[in-house]
Amino acid sequence: MGKVTATPEITCFPNPTQGVLNIRLAETLPQNFKIIVCNCTGAIVFVKCSKSGQFEKTIPLFDLSTGVYKLFLTDENGLFIQSVSFLKN
Repeated sequence: MGKVTATPEITCFPNPTQGVLNIRLAETLPQNFKIIVCNCTGAIVFVKCSKSGQFEKTIPLFDLSTGVYKLFLTDENGLFIQSVSFLKN
C-alpha cells in the first residue's frame, strides 16, 4: 500500500487584501512547487516557482482587479497540492 500524506494547510492574509498577499504553509513541503493565482474565469494571473522547505511568501497583487481569486499550490509535475480563495479589494 502507498504512503498517505496529509495535505498541508495554507494560510493567506490579509484576506481581503489591498494588494499584498502573505502565504504561509503549516508544514514544509518535500518537493519544489508552484504558486498559481487564477481569477473567477479561470485565467492564470500570477505564477511563481518556489523551492521545497519551510514556506512563507509575500506576493504582489496590486495590478489585479477587485474580485475573488483562487490560489493553487501544485508540485513541480503540476499535480494539485492545495488551494484557497481570497478577495482582492
